[in-house]
Amino acid sequence: MPSRTIYVAHILPEEYPLFRAGLPRDSRLPMKYEDWYQATLRTHKIHRAAALATKPVTVHWDDLVEYARRIRLPVTYALLTTYAI
Repeated sequence: MPSRTIYVAHILPEEYPLFRAGLPRDSRLPMKYEDWYQATLRTHKIHRAAALATKPVTVHWDDLVEYARRIRLPVTYALLTTYAI
């Protein structure tokens, strides 16, 4: 039985181009949505193998940008993953 839940950022396919255009280049955000999505599936699998539950959290571009503005931080992939928690 999983003892802890790991929240994993999920980006909708139709919003992926916004993240690609708006975030600084980062190897965790590949050119194609499908490549990114497959990486997130691997993340889920790895955590579940370690007896941790996972839960996808949909992050919308506009919400992330507004959050970054409120806390006065740049919009980065690291902020994306933190925001999903």
